[in-house]
Amino acid sequence: MCFQIPTLISCNTRRHRHQGRNRNPSNLLYPPSSLSSQVLVHGGLWNCHSAVLKADFITALASAQSLDFLALTETWITPENSATPAALSSAFAFSHSPWPTGRGGGTGLLLSRKWSFTVLSFLHLDISSFEFHAVTISFPVKLHIIVLYRPPGPLGNFIDELDTLLSGLPVESSLILLGDFNLPSEKLQSSCLLPLLSSFSLSLNLSAPTHRAGNTLDLVFSRPAPALDLTVTPLDFSDHHFLSFTLSLPALPTNTTSSISTTHCNLRAISPSSLASTILTTLPNPDSFSSLPLETATNTFLSSITSSINTLSPLTSRPAKSSPATPWLSDVLRNNRRELRLAERKWKKSQQYSDLCSYQSLLSRFSTEVTAAKSSFYKRKLEESASDPRKLFTIFSPLLNPPTPQPPTTLSPDDFVNFFEEIVANIRQSFPPASTLHTKLCLPHSTSLSHFSLLSTDEILHLLHSNNPTTCPLDPLPSSLFQTIAPDLLPFITHIINTSSGHVPSTFKTARVVPILKKSTLDSLDVGNYRPVSLLSFLSKVLERAVYNQLSLFLTQNNLQDPNQSGFKPAHSTETALIAVTEKLHAAKATNLSSVLILLDLSAAFDTVNHSTLLSILTSLGIIGSAWQWFASYLEDRSYQVTWQGATSAPCRLSTGVPQGSVLGPLLFSLYTRSLGEIISSHGFSYHCYADDTQLILSFPPSDTQVSSRISACLNVDEFSSPKTQPQQD
Repeated sequence: MCFQIPTLISCNTRRHRHQGRNRNPSNLLYPPSSLSSQVLVHGGLWNCHSAVLKADFITALASAQSLDFLALTETWITPENSATPAALSSAFAFSHSPWPTGRGGGTGLLLSRKWSFTVLSFLHLDISSFEFHAVTISFPVKLHIIVLYRPPGPLGNFIDELDTLLSGLPVESSLILLGDFNLPSEKLQSSCLLPLLSSFSLSLNLSAPTHRAGNTLDLVFSRPAPALDLTVTPLDFSDHHFLSFTLSLPALPTNTTSSISTTHCNLRAISPSSLASTILTTLPNPDSFSSLPLETATNTFLSSITSSINTLSPLTSRPAKSSPATPWLSDVLRNNRRELRLAERKWKKSQQYSDLCSYQSLLSRFSTEVTAAKSSFYKRKLEESASDPRKLFTIFSPLLNPPTPQPPTTLSPDDFVNFFEEIVANIRQSFPPASTLHTKLCLPHSTSLSHFSLLSTDEILHLLHSNNPTTCPLDPLPSSLFQTIAPDLLPFITHIINTSSGHVPSTFKTARVVPILKKSTLDSLDVGNYRPVSLLSFLSKVLERAVYNQLSLFLTQNNLQDPNQSGFKPAHSTETALIAVTEKLHAAKATNLSSVLILLDLSAAFDTVNHSTLLSILTSLGIIGSAWQWFASYLEDRSYQVTWQGATSAPCRLSTGVPQGSVLGPLLFSLYTRSLGEIISSHGFSYHCYADDTQLILSFPPSDTQVSSRISACLNVDEFSSPKTQPQQD
């Protein structure tokens, strides 16, 4: 039983001045603060009547309103339309249920990128009277959001189906149910909707009419507390008005809501010349540096860069940015956005029609300016990358395919390490060990590669600037900045590269592995659904590029590369592989032959290369002396660490495989599998390869009855698992 405790409020305003006694603030007792602090969440709701041509306006509206989420109804986004969700994801995360066939319009949610959420699935429910999209927010608050659209017409099974939907959520959880219910006031009162929602502790937040015709069709229900400051703003882009409101929700415990922070040094505040001069003061003079052993010289060089950066720009901690950059947002647009917010506050305060028109005009202008700025930005990027297909792909991909937020996972770096190690071990154990190594690749060569030529400073500077300036956690500074100061450090870099004639510094044999979910629709708790991406330091790839150029020249001059390999070769690509296979099929058809195309993919191919076999193959190709010793050092004592959600595993040794993400790895792999073509050809097959993907073609007369046996003989596991051809064999 609950009793209301009366509260007495004193209205006595007399003040007594105490004489002869001073107050001691340290003796003041403060009442205990609330055990659960509150978080203000800013939300919005709008029936946009098609988001297809209004994506820029919608994101501009949500940004100008500083919304944490914006619920949209009648988006008219079809399942085939990926461009509109991508455009809506430029500054927010966008999650939606597409517009199905027939009546309806699609529902969706724009969510702050600082929020963590998962989409709720109710596939087991048979709901036909309305559309909805539901998510669960797990950070920075606990909240369920359901955005709903009910087409106009009779209620039908609406009440019963909504009851079933809401029954699937915990009663004690915070919930906001909002959308276009298409129920004018008289129908709303006569229906059973309000009593139903009241039974779920959901209260209706009253508002002014939300439709141009004077009806209140867009409704907001919430629990446990009502929405605050609910405002209805007419917009010219739809016959439905825009609703904005604030929710006061319990904050998560401190250890849960603490934002992820990253260490950061403000490199923009450092001039390249100051950095270069500081590094030079910490390094020995070039003559002394050239007398240092390779390992010592490399470590001294890298530590000097690190200490210089720490001196000029010490590391500081700051919250990790979760919102994507908006490079098209200029200072002019920022000023216009401030004017827009001032106009909105003025209208909300005055409620004058003239102020509303002024606000709508500024909002329309701001949306147009954002669209023009984005168009100009991407037009310039496309013009700059017109001759580079890879850059064009990186530009178009996020524009046509919206990024899907990765769901939270309980995996650790060690889980990935154990999985990767187990995969490689299982593949290696699936083949019987060989007693001897077959180095059948005794190819004729009149010359040999016994050592690598020393490079001039100009050649090394060219290598530095020709390499793609990718940066990984192993680099002491961004690679683009390293390229800028490289001319000042050229004597030291030249010494490290030229001294590495038969030995690779141990610092260059470490990799960071970052697991990437293969597809956003896959289970994020299954380690098998992740692809390991290996990251190597920039300077190590410069050294590899120096070796690659000389090795590639040697192989080309002596015709030692597989002519049917289109990967890792100049003037070759997936297009040449596709053309070669297509032409062989066309040629067979022209001579009235039937063809069988077999696609062969080697499991974990790069990770299971046997080092001893690879070194034997290099010897058979004429690579000897210090050049051979360099490759032996390159493959020996390699290690990697897995980085996952801010944590890093202990170093793990690599006893097999060629480094993924490296410059030399693909070329070494193609040499390792070169004899695979000999086996295929010996069975009367033709073939073409691109990296570890091999296409086998068998053309035969239609009357040939031995096709199946020929295919079985060619794909004999024992023959393919020969250590000279099979990367999985140890």
